[in-house]
Amino acid sequence: FVLTSFLCALLVTTVVYFVTKKSNNNNNNEITTNNNGEQTINQLVITQKELGRGSHGTVVFAGRLGVRRVAVKRMLKEYFSEAGREISLLIRCDKHPNVLRYFAMESQGPFLFLALELCEMSLADAIEIERKKKKTINNNNNIRITKGIQELMRGLVSGVKYLHESYIVHRDIKPQNVLLQRVIN
Repeated sequence: FVLTSFLCALLVTTVVYFVTKKSNNNNNNEITTNNNGEQTINQLVITQKELGRGSHGTVVFAGRLGVRRVAVKRMLKEYFSEAGREISLLIRCDKHPNVLRYFAMESQGPFLFLALELCEMSLADAIEIERKKKKTINNNNNIRITKGIQELMRGLVSGVKYLHESYIVHRDIKPQNVLLQRVIN
């Protein structure tokens, strides 16, 4: 993978409270499981493929919302206020190309399931791939600043600038929270 083939999308987490009635009333959804172990709640299909883990028991799985491939963030309901804040921020920032998109939320048992834009990898993953690639070629850990890296940084700064102009402070920007999409040439 070459860094030039990625766009940046920022994962927005906590700042402002937002609680939707749908979330509070959505606890009676029936969850079904198919032969592949995939779980379905309404239109949201959650696969067993784990994409990542976060704090407070948060797990991200691959999934589908209708025909759209999504990342499904499973959170404990006891952290609903955090989920509500995250949803409200994602909705507020939905118009910016460098901020992660939110599609839907479902609730079942002790969990909330957020359907989010699916990205290829984190910036931390991309850095590690580049580092390994460079090491096998010339045993050098230095990464050259290419046009792709410059574009990636412009996208990151553009997303953060947009958040700040919207009076949102991310509070946890790190390579693991900067998510990347591959550009199709």
